[in-house]
This record gives sequence, C-alpha cells and structure tokens, in this order.
Amino acid sequence: MKATGTSKTPLIAVLGLALLTQVTLGAGSLAAGTTKPAGKPAAPPASTSPAVQGTQQLAGGSAVVGKTYTLFLGTTDAINYTIRKAEYSVGHFYKGDEDDIRPEGEKALILHLTIQNPQKVELGISGNSIRFTGVDSKNQSVAGDGAWFAEATHSEVHLQLKPGQKIDVYTRIVLAGDVSLPRLIVDDANSKVWRYDLKGQVAPLAAPFANPSVKDGSAALDEVPGKAGVFYPAVLDVRVDKVDVPASQPDGMDVGSNQKVVVVYLTFHNANLVPQSMVPGAAYSFRASLLDQDGISVDYQHLYLGSRDKELGGDLPAGKDAGVRVLFAVDKDVVPTTVKLRLGGGLRFYAVALPPIAK
Repeated sequence: MKATGTSKTPLIAVLGLALLTQVTLGAGSLAAGTTKPAGKPAAPPASTSPAVQGTQQLAGGSAVVGKTYTLFLGTTDAINYTIRKAEYSVGHFYKGDEDDIRPEGEKALILHLTIQNPQKVELGISGNSIRFTGVDSKNQSVAGDGAWFAEATHSEVHLQLKPGQKIDVYTRIVLAGDVSLPRLIVDDANSKVWRYDLKGQVAPLAAPFANPSVKDGSAALDEVPGKAGVFYPAVLDVRVDKVDVPASQPDGMDVGSNQKVVVVYLTFHNANLVPQSMVPGAAYSFRASLLDQDGISVDYQHLYLGSRDKELGGDLPAGKDAGVRVLFAVDKDVVPTTVKLRLGGGLRFYAVALPPIAK
C-alpha cells in the first residue's frame, strides 16, 4: 500500500517515546521539588584564575609572647624562637659600640628573643634568619631592623649555634612616636608565618616619657618634663643637681648692669660602651635655655667644667660621671623655674623643674 502524504509511526514506538518523556519529567520534578538522597558531593571546578602574590595570607597561625615556635619546620634551616618580652623605648639601644637613641618624633619597639638550634647539626644564624614586620595603629607596615644583638655583649649576632644551643638576643622595629604596634608578623621569608596580637602585650613607656593622654603608654613625648636628681638618656645622660647665683661673676660672662649670673649644675654620665667626647658641637650638639616665672626663655652663654671657669672638653670614659656648669645671664628680678636641655641633634628636650636657689 502506498503512503498518502506522511509516514505513519508504529504504535510501539509511540508508546516507548511517551514512557521515556514521563520518566524524564519525573526526574526533573524530583530535582526541583524533593530532597535527593545524600551522596558524595561533586568536586568544585578547578579555578582558572592565576595565583597572585600578596592576595592571600601565608600559611601559619596565631602566636603569643612567651611561647616557643619553629620556622623552616622539617628542613635543614629549622630554627626555634621565643619572644620573651616586647617593650616601647626612647632610651639607649646598643648596636655593638654604637648607641642609637631615637630622635624626637620616633621611638622603638624592642623585641627580646631567645633563639635555639633544634637540629642535630650546627646552624648558622643572623638577623636575617627571621623577619619581623609590624602593622601599626595607622595600619602602616613597618619592617624590623634586620639585625640581632646579643643581650650579654651587645655585639651583632653572626654565629654558628651548636645542636640544642640557645642565645638571648634583641632587635627592634622603629616607629613614629604617636603610634602603637598592635600586630606583629614573624616569618621565614618562605611560606610559614606566626601572627601576634600585641594589644596589651607590650611594656609601655615609663613616665615621664609617655604621653599621659594615651592610656596604653605607647605614645612618646617630644619634650619630656623632668625633675632634679634624675638622669635622662642622651648622647651623654644628663642630671640636674642644683641652681645657684654665685657671689662673684665667673670669667668670660657678658653681664649687664641690671643682670645677674645663674648657674645650673649638671652631671653628665657616659652610658655608652666607649669613651664619649664632652666637647659640644664636635661630637654632639648642646642646647640649654633657662625659663623664668613668666615663661621667658634665655639661652646659655657658657658650658664650663664643674669647678673651673673653663669650657668643657676632653673625653668621658664609659660608665663615668662628670660635673659641669651651665651659665646664664638674666635680669636681677628673674626667678628661674625650668631649664630646658638637649644633648644630641634631634633628640628630645628635657624640661627640668629647678629646685629653689639656696639662700
């Protein structure tokens, strides 16, 4: 029999197609409206974006002051370290024979460390063995000095540690005077980092160096209020001892008919590890001014030896003291209240309240 326009589909094929359509629609209804039995989840597709350095945190963990951690774990460079103490400082920082006091506007966060060789062979160490990077309270990254100094000798550390041997060292991060360092990152310049939350963990600046308006003791004053009888750190540490109006005029003074001489007695102390010249201008700058009851300031005329009218000179041995005198010419009705001192270019001023002049 010939076809008359369109071909006819056998009945069995029609029934099979209908059954297949029903099964397919039923599966779609199951996925959309019912809970599919739990099975092994499909693996997520692999990322096609390239890794970009600096966009992800390095592997590591949280750390605390006082606990020991290992960097380069499982390698021949493995090294143990412990941060024993962290402190803010505006005082002496010894780098070998050099004493590096930070100037006004700056301070240091000093880290006291114990370094240990955990290996069965000798390990060479130096300040480059571990990196210290801080994030300050203004969210600025600040790097460490990159040098370690031995607590016992102040010499820079470049040595071989025997198996199990330890050494106590210190290093620092230089900061602006008005910021704190709430975060510290310690890493091995490879892939492992330890992150410290230092809030409440750093020893504050001591009075009178700390700005009293900042509660955590992290902010440093640029002009430090002082008192007589106390040494303050400088190129040569300085202490105000007494103030006097001499009965006779010292040699070399330029004094008007309506003026008097005021002498402020100081003691210099050499806290350096080597002799320090006492000649102002050659080895360090010296500035001194006298403030009266009205806040008027007068600069000094002479810096004399303690007992002779002779300009200060010579070297002060390490660890020794020297008495000196600072001479001012002021009006006769002036009552001296404060002497402002700075020993060292750019260092902090000390505004020391003067004791009453002896009658």
